[in-house]
Amino acid sequence: MSFQTIMKQAFGEAADTRLFAFLTGELLPSNLDHASRWADFIRICEGWRKAFLVWEEGTYVEGLTGYYNLNVHMIQVRLSAEHTAEYLLHMTILAYYRMQTPSRRFPPEVLERTPYDFHGVSMLLPHKAVYTALSQREWLEELEGLYQASLAVHQAEPHPSPEYQQEMEPNYSKFRSMLTHLNQNTAACDVVRMNNASDDGIVWYFAKDTKYLYITLLTE
Repeated sequence: MSFQTIMKQAFGEAADTRLFAFLTGELLPSNLDHASRWADFIRICEGWRKAFLVWEEGTYVEGLTGYYNLNVHMIQVRLSAEHTAEYLLHMTILAYYRMQTPSRRFPPEVLERTPYDFHGVSMLLPHKAVYTALSQREWLEELEGLYQASLAVHQAEPHPSPEYQQEMEPNYSKFRSMLTHLNQNTAACDVVRMNNASDDGIVWYFAKDTKYLYITLLTE
C-alpha cells in the first residue's frame, strides 16, 4: 500500500473533521470532565514525545505576499513498528502540541474552557484535502523554493520597522539550518503534501524513510 493511500485512509477528505472526531471520540474518554480530558491530552502527548520525538525546530520568516509571516514548524519522529493510519494521526497531534510554546501548552485557564478548545488541534488541517505524492527531491526543492521566495521578499526593500528587520534576520539562518538538517539526515523517502483545495495558505508535508517520519507544517 502506498504512503499516499495510507495518508488518505488516515485523514480522508475532511482532515480537520476526521482528526477532531478521532481526538474527542476515540483518543480521549468522553465520560471525563473537560479538565480531566485536557490533563489526559497533555499526558498522552508527553508520552508520545518521550517515545517518538527525535528533533524539532520552528521559526517564522516573511510571507510570500509580504503581508503575513510564513510560519515553519518541523518535527522528526521515530516510526512505530506499524506505521498505520492511526500512527499518522497520533504524530500529527504531537506536531500541533509541540508547535505551541510551553506557556501555551499548560495555561491554567485552558482547563476551565469548553470542549470547543479541542478544535484548535484540528483547525490547521484542510477541510477538502488534496494529497500529492512527491519524490524526496521534489519535496526538498519545494521547501528550498519557499525559503528563496521569502528571502527575496525580505530583501526587496527595507521594512518600515528596523526592529522588525533586525528580528527577522536570525530566523532565516534558522530556516536554513532546518533545511540543512533535512538534506543531511533524510534517506530515500516517500513524501505526501497535504493541503486544502481552496489554497488557504496552510500546507503539510509528511515524509517517511525507513526509520523516521518528518512532518513539516507551513502556515501563512
